[in-house]
Amino acid sequence: MIPLYEIYLAICLTLAIKAMTKEFQFGHWIKTDTADHFDVHTFEIMLLQNIKDCIEFCKTRRQCQFFNFDHQANVCYLIGGNGTFVSEKKPKFSFGKRTDWNMTGYEECGNCSDYGVCKKGDDGQYSVCLNSGCGPPEKKNNAKVSGNMFSIGDKIQYKCKKRYKSNNEVSMTSSCNQNGIWSPVDFECVLEDNVYKLNNIFYQVIPHAQSWNNAKEKCSMIGGYLIDITSQEEQNFIERNLRTDATASHNCYWTGGKRVGSQFQWLDGTPFGNSYSNWYPGEPGTSENCLGIDVVYEYTWNDKPCDWMCYPICELI
Repeated sequence: MIPLYEIYLAICLTLAIKAMTKEFQFGHWIKTDTADHFDVHTFEIMLLQNIKDCIEFCKTRRQCQFFNFDHQANVCYLIGGNGTFVSEKKPKFSFGKRTDWNMTGYEECGNCSDYGVCKKGDDGQYSVCLNSGCGPPEKKNNAKVSGNMFSIGDKIQYKCKKRYKSNNEVSMTSSCNQNGIWSPVDFECVLEDNVYKLNNIFYQVIPHAQSWNNAKEKCSMIGGYLIDITSQEEQNFIERNLRTDATASHNCYWTGGKRVGSQFQWLDGTPFGNSYSNWYPGEPGTSENCLGIDVVYEYTWNDKPCDWMCYPICELI
């Protein structure tokens, strides 16, 4: 027969484990390594003695909605953001939500800024507001951000997305200042030279005349293929940009059209057939096998010798 005191200890231990698990949700970790948005982000990291201190620090930061505590390193991560994330099990970490705790006493700092710190005043009450960091940094069109630490002195790095470049030769690093405001970054991410965009499709003119075969290889090297023009909208877009671009003085541009047997087709094998075309009157002939856009023919299509020197137009993947 099991002694009563052992049963009592087992019950107490079970209840304690349940209580701790409910409060701290042992074994969970929240991902905060977002690149394009900051719905969930770590804004302060501290070396503390125990998990209770981590909870208390989270209570004093108005922006803190969650915490992570690393039991092995005694590191406390304070996290802001929404509650729509999905947490991930990870050993040696405890994860908790602000709504799990009694906030009595801290509510007196309700007038603190979102990134304020609630401190005790001379009256012993939590009534003094200090600054603890910055909010999510400014979003820049067509740019990504590296870094998700928003404490005073932390830095984030902007980088233009693929096919874009900065319009200014300035630093793209922003720092969280003492006043809780990110240092300004004066740039815009604009399309790279000779790159156009239509309906989320990028096009690039290669500013070096070459044969059709070399043009095909060049487009493949930069992650694309010689353009196929399948609508009047696409033709108008390409023509408009070629007319206004610095390359408008070029005589001809290569597309992906080529004669195979008795008919022209695009690189994916699609024949022109009854689909869209923009041939110059009287074209195509019978002896020239590669399709170019001719400037002297008002940007209409013209079959040309494949070793002719024209400028590739690449459609980028």
